[in-house]
Amino acid sequence: NGLFKADLSKETSSGKLQIGGAGSESMVEFYRQQDGVIWKTSASDTYYEKAEQEVPDAQEAKDKDQSNWFQQQAETIIDAAVGNLKNEVKLTDGKDGLSHISLSLDQAQIPAILQAAAPLLIQQLTHPEDKHFAAKQGEHGTDPEEIIQNQLRDAAKVDLTQNIQLKQVDIEADVNGDHLITDQQVAVTFTGQDAANATHELTMKLHVQLQNANQTTPDSIDLSGKKVEQVKHRTRRF
Repeated sequence: NGLFKADLSKETSSGKLQIGGAGSESMVEFYRQQDGVIWKTSASDTYYEKAEQEVPDAQEAKDKDQSNWFQQQAETIIDAAVGNLKNEVKLTDGKDGLSHISLSLDQAQIPAILQAAAPLLIQQLTHPEDKHFAAKQGEHGTDPEEIIQNQLRDAAKVDLTQNIQLKQVDIEADVNGDHLITDQQVAVTFTGQDAANATHELTMKLHVQLQNANQTTPDSIDLSGKKVEQVKHRTRRF
């Protein structure tokens, strides 16, 4: 459960996120400011700060070109995956200019390309990335992404490792008169087997409420007098 504020034009954001699982809870607060990222967990009074990494102009141009290329490829894949599903989308007009959009797909309706991505999606959601690397660097338990992934894994209580498939996808959304989504709910159900060949069904639900479009100012933080630890950028190896 959390609150996220963002100003896209200034590339700043802030938020608080409470994660519960396996009988424990963690709170993460974070601030993305123009000079870097700051976060703190409920397990410590230390604020972790990662300075904005300077990128040479040539590298920045290259990264932008790659980002544009990946975006184009992603759009092509998404069009191929969901293009034929537009007939399954239901639109209902409501009061005060609100519209309601819904999409419900069973296993037979889910495109093959999305089914093929199901094992990768489960891996991303329930298994921390580079966990061994973070532990080696002494960062285990402080990185907010790592905390979230660990808690998600604990909440799932089961590792689906084989024969993973999407069984059901349900999407509900409310759209206001300015054509902005104000409320969105997503439920995705997976089936699969664990390492002992036992079959499990796992449902993940997400509920997002959006408000104050183009009027949001993220929170900032003054680190004066606080315990601060500088975090270096990780070097990833492929």
